[in-house]
Amino acid sequence: MKRRRKILWGVVGGVLLTFLVVGVLLAATVVVDNMDDGYMNLQVGSAGDHVVTDTVAVSSGVLGGHRDAELHWISGSGTAQVLVDYDNSNKMSFAEGSSVTAWAKITWDGDSDPDTLDPDGLGGVDLYGGTPATNDGIRIVALSIDHDTAITFTAYSTDTTHYSDMRIDVPGDSSTTRMDLVFPFTSFTSQGSNGGVDWSNLGALVLEINGRIQSDLDLTLDYIEADSTREYGDLPVSLYTTSILSATHIPKGMRLGHNCDTESSYHSSTNADGDDSSEADDEDGVAPSNLPWSAGSDGGEVEITMQGCSTSVRCYVHGWIDWNGDGDFDDTVDGASEHIVNGYSRTSDATVARSFDTPTSFSDGYYYARFRICPSASTNCDTPTTLDTDVSDGEVEDYRWALGPTAITLTSITARSTSIAVGLLAVALLGLGALGAISLLRRRA
Repeated sequence: MKRRRKILWGVVGGVLLTFLVVGVLLAATVVVDNMDDGYMNLQVGSAGDHVVTDTVAVSSGVLGGHRDAELHWISGSGTAQVLVDYDNSNKMSFAEGSSVTAWAKITWDGDSDPDTLDPDGLGGVDLYGGTPATNDGIRIVALSIDHDTAITFTAYSTDTTHYSDMRIDVPGDSSTTRMDLVFPFTSFTSQGSNGGVDWSNLGALVLEINGRIQSDLDLTLDYIEADSTREYGDLPVSLYTTSILSATHIPKGMRLGHNCDTESSYHSSTNADGDDSSEADDEDGVAPSNLPWSAGSDGGEVEITMQGCSTSVRCYVHGWIDWNGDGDFDDTVDGASEHIVNGYSRTSDATVARSFDTPTSFSDGYYYARFRICPSASTNCDTPTTLDTDVSDGEVEDYRWALGPTAITLTSITARSTSIAVGLLAVALLGLGALGAISLLRRRA
């Protein structure tokens, strides 16, 4: 009995310790604004107010307990609007009319004055999340961005002589349903005459949404927080090494497919889809095409969708298939390199087909694949593994493909009882059908 009690208390203690550790890890995240409360409705237009401001006090989920908002109409006939938690949506939206350009500013400075910035209003919030630092950037989770825009954070410490800012030019896409944007602390530029922001002593934080770039912008934000997330792959840990599993990107809008989310670590799974159940299904950029594949020269083909490519930011794509299933992408197998897409680049968004050689011994089966997109031909992106630093911008996507007609996955088999009456009815129907077919054949004869 005593032994059983000891085991029981050991299990309980382990569970409590687990919850404690998880609680500590979760507590490191600093919520800037979860948009779950604090209803706001700002509207400007050519026929009305060109500038409006508002403020709201929120008991939780908003840095400093207050959210200030400012919306400016710039041009065009119509209106622009900022809504927060409209009809309990737990979201913030910025929307322009079809010909309207505007811009908005959201400020967290701990007070209820939307017209005047208090650079020390937060009183020294530690966005690092403690000592040692567990957070290294600010993450925005966007649910839609249908046109190109720019998002800028400006952070202050104590006064307007200590501040830093960072801007991301975000490529729009009407098919996007989830796009994470990460603003690393180290990527902010010091603008203050007495130095940049001290992230352990934050006095105010300002977000600007630039709708001047293109009219008719619709943007929806889910939440904003300080954390240490990155974009990871999800190949199985049972087969691939940590150096492959740990390959990471800092997403800033360039991506494979339409969606890109971030995680605190890789989510390994047999089907290379563990991330899809954790956050959003963002493995939507590459698919096998021109099936069935054949063995040998140009025997395989993939279709790649690239977003965030421009003349100023060129996209580069690399891709690998583990032909022999040995847990790396370094081999040449029966005349075919596992590096199947080698630095394909574009200066505009597109969906393209790329062909490549397959092994002369290629046959139907399951194959793991990895693809990466980034704004540089070789900086940490021409390898499937992690190197010294994260790749700035871009995305990594992993797949497990069933290639060929015999590659079938049975997700479940269920045996169910069938009543004798139903079984007899089915036999009778089949018999009637057969008799009908025979009768029809006799008539035709």
